[in-house]
Amino acid sequence: MSANSPGRGSFALGRIAVDTDSLDLYRLALAKGVCIAPGPMFSARGEYRNCLALYFGYASVKQIRDGIRTIAKLIGRASF
Repeated sequence: MSANSPGRGSFALGRIAVDTDSLDLYRLALAKGVCIAPGPMFSARGEYRNCLALYFGYASVKQIRDGIRTIAKLIGRASF
């Protein structure tokens, strides 16, 4: 996964492997109590399926670490 912070705000944009679907990752993460914004939500044509946004506005440092760890585990064992 590569990430980019736009410079302001409390969020990061990420790109995952091309064969990984962020909508599937969203569903899996949500079942674990972690919410991401899948890339297609930012496109009228459903593009950016291998992109996501992570928001940290109200989360504690521990929650952020735990959430990112959960996402990494899901990506590592996923067969999307």
